[in-house]
Amino acid sequence: MATVIRLPAEIPATVPQDPKDDPIVMTAIAGKADALCTLDRHLHEAAMLALCRGHGIRVLRDTELWAELRTGN
Repeated sequence: MATVIRLPAEIPATVPQDPKDDPIVMTAIAGKADALCTLDRHLHEAAMLALCRGHGIRVLRDTELWAELRTGN
C-alpha cells in the first residue's frame, strides 16, 4: 500500500548536520511510518533516534530490516 504525503513548503529543521535529510524525516513522521531504513549516519545519531522513536518510528540499517523481514519479526 502506498500513501501520498504532501509536505508544507517550509519544512522544519530536524537534521542540523544535513538539512537535505529534513524532508525524509518529516515524510516518515507525516506518513506515520513504522520504520525508516537508512545507512545515513546523521539519522542514526541519538537525537534523531529519539525524535523518530517519539513518533513511533524505528530507524534501522538495511541489514537490520532484512533480518526482521527474513525472520518475520
